[in-house]
Amino acid sequence: MRIVDEEHLKNMQQENEETLVEENAELRTFRQKVAHFWEYEKWKIIIPLVLIIVANSFIQTYRNERKALTLDIALVNAVMESSEDVTFHNTFVKDCGIDVTSAPVRIETGLIHPKDMDSQVFNDEVAVASIQKYQALLTSGKVDVTVSNAWAIEEYAKSEAYENLKDFLPGDLYNKVESKLYYHINDDGEKIPVGIMVDDIDSINQFYNEEPIVTISKYSKRKEHSIMFIEWLAKSI
Repeated sequence: MRIVDEEHLKNMQQENEETLVEENAELRTFRQKVAHFWEYEKWKIIIPLVLIIVANSFIQTYRNERKALTLDIALVNAVMESSEDVTFHNTFVKDCGIDVTSAPVRIETGLIHPKDMDSQVFNDEVAVASIQKYQALLTSGKVDVTVSNAWAIEEYAKSEAYENLKDFLPGDLYNKVESKLYYHINDDGEKIPVGIMVDDIDSINQFYNEEPIVTISKYSKRKEHSIMFIEWLAKSI
Protein backbone atom coordinates (compact mmCIF):
# COMPACT_ATOMS: atom_id res chain seq x y z
CA MET A 1 0.00 0.00 0.00
CA ARG A 2 2.84 2.32 0.85
CA ILE A 3 4.52 1.50 -2.45
CA VAL A 4 1.33 2.46 -4.28
CA ASP A 5 1.15 5.78 -2.43
CA GLU A 6 4.74 6.59 -3.27
CA GLU A 7 4.11 5.73 -6.90
CA HIS A 8 1.04 7.93 -6.92
CA LEU A 9 2.90 10.84 -5.36
CA LYS A 10 5.71 10.43 -7.85
CA ASN A 11 3.23 10.56 -10.74
CA MET A 12 1.55 13.66 -9.33
CA GLN A 13 4.90 15.38 -8.92
CA GLN A 14 5.84 14.54 -12.48
CA GLU A 15 2.49 15.84 -13.74
CA ASN A 16 2.95 19.09 -11.79
CA GLU A 17 6.42 19.54 -13.20
CA GLU A 18 5.15 18.96 -16.73
CA THR A 19 2.30 21.43 -16.17
CA LEU A 20 4.77 24.03 -14.85
CA VAL A 21 7.02 23.52 -17.87
CA GLU A 22 4.03 24.00 -20.20
CA GLU A 23 2.90 27.14 -18.37
CA ASN A 24 6.41 28.60 -18.50
CA ALA A 25 6.58 27.79 -22.18
CA GLU A 26 3.22 29.49 -22.77
CA LEU A 27 4.35 32.50 -20.76
CA ARG A 28 7.57 32.77 -22.77
CA THR A 29 5.58 32.45 -25.98
CA PHE A 30 3.17 35.20 -24.83
CA ARG A 31 6.05 37.50 -23.91
CA GLN A 32 7.66 36.84 -27.25
CA LYS A 33 4.42 37.67 -29.02
CA VAL A 34 4.08 40.90 -27.03
CA ALA A 35 7.70 41.83 -27.76
CA HIS A 36 7.20 41.05 -31.44
CA PHE A 37 4.01 43.12 -31.57
CA TRP A 38 5.64 46.08 -29.84
CA GLU A 39 8.61 45.90 -32.16
CA TYR A 40 6.80 45.53 -35.49
CA GLU A 41 3.05 46.15 -35.07
CA LYS A 42 2.68 48.87 -32.41
CA TRP A 43 2.18 51.69 -34.92
CA LYS A 44 -0.98 50.00 -36.19
CA ILE A 45 -2.49 50.84 -32.80
CA ILE A 46 -0.62 54.01 -31.85
CA ILE A 47 -1.25 55.98 -35.06
CA PRO A 48 -5.05 55.47 -35.14
CA LEU A 49 -5.18 56.23 -31.40
CA VAL A 50 -3.27 59.49 -31.87
CA LEU A 51 -5.53 60.44 -34.79
CA ILE A 52 -8.61 59.80 -32.67
CA ILE A 53 -7.22 61.95 -29.84
CA VAL A 54 -6.30 64.79 -32.22
CA ALA A 55 -9.68 64.62 -33.98
CA ASN A 56 -11.52 64.65 -30.65
CA SER A 57 -9.46 67.65 -29.47
CA PHE A 58 -10.20 69.48 -32.73
CA ILE A 59 -13.92 68.80 -32.43
CA GLN A 60 -14.02 69.95 -28.80
CA THR A 61 -12.09 73.13 -29.67
CA TYR A 62 -14.40 73.82 -32.60
CA ARG A 63 -17.48 73.34 -30.43
CA ASN A 64 -16.08 75.64 -27.74
CA GLU A 65 -15.26 78.31 -30.31
CA ARG A 66 -18.75 78.10 -31.79
CA LYS A 67 -20.51 78.05 -28.43
CA ALA A 68 -22.72 81.04 -27.73
CA LEU A 69 -21.33 83.35 -25.04
CA THR A 70 -22.77 86.04 -22.83
CA LEU A 71 -19.39 87.74 -22.62
CA ASP A 72 -15.72 87.03 -23.27
CA ILE A 73 -13.31 88.74 -20.88
CA ALA A 74 -9.55 88.73 -21.48
CA LEU A 75 -7.17 89.21 -18.55
CA VAL A 76 -3.84 90.46 -19.88
CA ASN A 77 -0.81 90.49 -17.53
CA ALA A 78 -2.88 89.07 -14.68
CA VAL A 79 -0.93 87.06 -12.09
CA MET A 80 -2.64 84.02 -10.59
CA GLU A 81 -1.95 80.43 -9.61
CA SER A 82 -4.94 79.07 -11.48
CA SER A 83 -7.66 80.39 -13.78
CA GLU A 84 -10.13 79.00 -11.24
CA ASP A 85 -9.01 81.78 -8.87
CA VAL A 86 -10.96 84.23 -11.05
CA THR A 87 -14.52 84.48 -9.73
CA PHE A 88 -15.62 88.10 -10.30
CA HIS A 89 -17.51 87.10 -13.45
CA ASN A 90 -19.65 84.72 -11.39
CA THR A 91 -20.60 87.60 -9.11
CA PHE A 92 -21.42 89.73 -12.16
CA VAL A 93 -23.70 87.01 -13.53
CA LYS A 94 -25.43 86.51 -10.17
CA ASP A 95 -25.90 90.22 -9.42
CA CYS A 96 -27.32 90.90 -12.88
CA GLY A 97 -29.54 87.83 -12.92
CA ILE A 98 -28.08 86.53 -16.19
CA ASP A 99 -28.88 82.97 -17.25
CA VAL A 100 -25.61 81.51 -18.51
CA THR A 101 -26.83 77.94 -18.91
CA SER A 102 -26.54 78.03 -22.69
CA ALA A 103 -24.28 81.07 -23.02
CA PRO A 104 -21.55 81.24 -20.34
CA VAL A 105 -19.08 84.01 -19.56
CA ARG A 106 -15.63 82.99 -20.76
CA ILE A 107 -12.44 84.21 -19.09
CA GLU A 108 -9.25 84.29 -21.19
CA THR A 109 -6.19 83.91 -18.97
CA GLY A 110 -2.47 83.29 -19.49
CA LEU A 111 -2.13 86.34 -21.76
CA ILE A 112 0.95 88.54 -21.34
CA HIS A 113 2.13 91.77 -22.94
CA PRO A 114 5.60 92.83 -21.70
CA LYS A 115 6.04 96.40 -20.52
CA ASP A 116 9.32 96.90 -22.37
CA MET A 117 8.83 95.92 -26.00
CA ASP A 118 12.53 95.73 -26.90
CA SER A 119 14.19 93.33 -29.32
CA GLN A 120 14.65 90.70 -26.61
CA VAL A 121 10.88 90.29 -26.28
CA PHE A 122 10.68 89.00 -29.84
CA ASN A 123 13.11 86.24 -28.94
CA ASP A 124 10.70 85.09 -26.23
CA GLU A 125 8.44 82.59 -27.96
CA VAL A 126 5.92 82.56 -25.11
CA ALA A 127 5.52 86.35 -25.14
CA VAL A 128 5.26 86.51 -28.93
CA ALA A 129 2.68 83.71 -29.02
CA SER A 130 0.66 85.42 -26.28
CA ILE A 131 0.66 88.76 -28.08
CA GLN A 132 -0.40 87.12 -31.33
CA LYS A 133 -3.16 85.18 -29.58
CA TYR A 134 -4.60 88.29 -27.97
CA GLN A 135 -4.42 90.22 -31.23
CA ALA A 136 -6.37 87.43 -32.95
CA LEU A 137 -8.97 87.27 -30.16
CA LEU A 138 -9.39 91.04 -30.21
CA THR A 139 -9.59 91.71 -33.93
CA SER A 140 -11.81 88.70 -34.63
CA GLY A 141 -14.41 90.01 -32.19
CA LYS A 142 -14.11 87.03 -29.87
CA VAL A 143 -13.03 89.17 -26.92
CA ASP A 144 -15.49 91.78 -25.67
CA VAL A 145 -13.85 93.13 -22.52
CA THR A 146 -10.16 93.39 -21.72
CA VAL A 147 -8.59 93.99 -18.32
CA SER A 148 -4.98 95.07 -18.71
CA ASN A 149 -2.29 97.60 -17.79
CA ALA A 150 -1.73 101.03 -19.31
CA TRP A 151 1.27 100.07 -21.47
CA ALA A 152 -0.56 97.20 -23.14
CA ILE A 153 -3.68 99.29 -23.71
CA GLU A 154 -1.62 102.00 -25.41
CA GLU A 155 -0.37 99.51 -28.01
CA TYR A 156 -3.90 98.73 -29.20
CA ALA A 157 -5.43 102.15 -28.61
CA LYS A 158 -3.06 103.49 -31.27
CA SER A 159 -4.96 101.48 -33.87
CA GLU A 160 -8.35 102.41 -32.33
CA ALA A 161 -9.06 98.84 -31.24
CA TYR A 162 -11.00 100.00 -28.17
CA GLU A 163 -14.26 101.89 -27.94
CA ASN A 164 -14.33 105.61 -27.24
CA LEU A 165 -16.34 105.32 -24.03
CA LYS A 166 -17.80 108.81 -24.35
CA ASP A 167 -19.50 107.72 -27.58
CA PHE A 168 -20.13 104.13 -26.51
CA LEU A 169 -21.63 104.37 -23.03
CA PRO A 170 -25.05 105.81 -22.20
CA GLY A 171 -24.67 109.36 -20.83
CA ASP A 172 -25.71 108.58 -17.26
CA LEU A 173 -23.35 105.60 -17.07
CA TYR A 174 -20.48 107.64 -18.54
CA ASN A 175 -20.98 110.25 -15.83
CA LYS A 176 -20.80 107.56 -13.13
CA VAL A 177 -17.39 106.31 -14.29
CA GLU A 178 -15.96 109.63 -15.50
CA SER A 179 -13.71 110.08 -12.45
CA LYS A 180 -12.04 106.71 -13.16
CA LEU A 181 -11.53 107.07 -16.91
CA TYR A 182 -8.23 106.26 -18.56
CA TYR A 183 -7.35 108.45 -21.57
CA HIS A 184 -5.29 107.69 -24.65
CA ILE A 185 -3.84 110.70 -26.46
CA ASN A 186 -4.05 110.16 -30.22
CA ASP A 187 -1.78 111.55 -32.93
CA ASP A 188 -3.85 114.74 -33.08
CA GLY A 189 -3.36 115.35 -29.37
CA GLU A 190 -6.96 114.47 -28.57
CA LYS A 191 -7.69 112.72 -25.27
CA ILE A 192 -9.82 109.63 -25.91
CA PRO A 193 -11.45 107.86 -22.94
CA VAL A 194 -10.73 104.21 -23.77
CA GLY A 195 -10.68 102.60 -20.34
CA ILE A 196 -11.92 102.54 -16.77
CA MET A 197 -9.50 102.12 -13.87
CA VAL A 198 -10.77 99.40 -11.55
CA ASP A 199 -8.17 99.39 -8.79
CA ASP A 200 -11.04 99.86 -6.29
CA ILE A 201 -12.50 96.47 -7.21
CA ASP A 202 -10.55 93.93 -5.16
CA SER A 203 -11.89 90.88 -7.04
CA ILE A 204 -10.05 92.17 -10.15
CA ASN A 205 -7.26 94.28 -8.67
CA GLN A 206 -5.85 91.31 -6.71
CA PHE A 207 -4.47 89.81 -9.94
CA TYR A 208 -2.49 92.89 -10.99
CA ASN A 209 0.77 94.37 -9.79
CA GLU A 210 -0.09 97.69 -11.43
CA GLU A 211 -3.42 99.44 -11.84
CA PRO A 212 -5.84 97.34 -13.93
CA ILE A 213 -7.89 99.08 -16.61
CA VAL A 214 -11.03 97.79 -18.33
CA THR A 215 -11.56 98.42 -22.04
CA ILE A 216 -14.28 97.45 -24.52
CA SER A 217 -13.29 96.03 -27.90
CA LYS A 218 -14.47 97.97 -30.93
CA TYR A 219 -14.89 94.59 -32.62
CA SER A 220 -17.11 93.16 -29.88
CA LYS A 221 -20.26 91.39 -31.03
CA ARG A 222 -21.85 91.53 -27.57
CA LYS A 223 -22.02 95.26 -26.93
CA GLU A 224 -25.20 95.06 -24.81
CA HIS A 225 -23.61 92.73 -22.27
CA SER A 226 -20.39 94.76 -22.37
CA ILE A 227 -22.36 97.82 -21.27
CA MET A 228 -24.08 95.70 -18.61
CA PHE A 229 -20.63 94.70 -17.30
CA ILE A 230 -19.60 98.38 -17.05
CA GLU A 231 -22.83 99.14 -15.21
CA TRP A 232 -21.98 96.36 -12.75
CA LEU A 233 -18.46 97.75 -12.27
CA ALA A 234 -19.81 101.29 -11.74
CA LYS A 235 -21.61 100.14 -8.61
CA SER A 236 -18.27 99.38 -6.94
CA ILE A 237 -16.29 102.39 -8.17
